[in-house]
Amino acid sequence: MLSNYNFFWRSVVAFLWGLALMMAVSAVGATEDLEGLRVRAEERWQALIASDFNKAYEFETPAYRALYNIQQFRAKYGNGLRWQSAKVVKMDLQSPGVAVVKLEVGYSFHVSGQGMMDNKGLVTETWLFVDGQWWHQSQ
Repeated sequence: MLSNYNFFWRSVVAFLWGLALMMAVSAVGATEDLEGLRVRAEERWQALIASDFNKAYEFETPAYRALYNIQQFRAKYGNGLRWQSAKVVKMDLQSPGVAVVKLEVGYSFHVSGQGMMDNKGLVTETWLFVDGQWWHQSQ
């Protein structure tokens, strides 16, 4: 288990890596590859829906994967929600190589005394275009 001190510094390093990536992203092709972004964002969510965290981990930036292993990634997700669907509803290119993706995500959760309840909500994600590929940027 990471101490608060180590967690803080790993978070700082991850932020700096992300900042460096954002500054060094390849702008060439990012605008033209928004359909590729849509596909990758939905594929990532299909992996999460299937509880295939190994596959979902592969969509994280190389910098994130250099700092956090699959067990740390998996630990971010509890067992309280069951994702059912995900669909990209909006994509905004914030700057060359940086996009914000909004998805409508359907999910169910257990309510004591009432059983499973279904709901939908919007999820906002940041994606980076690096070396010709879109990568999910964990917050």
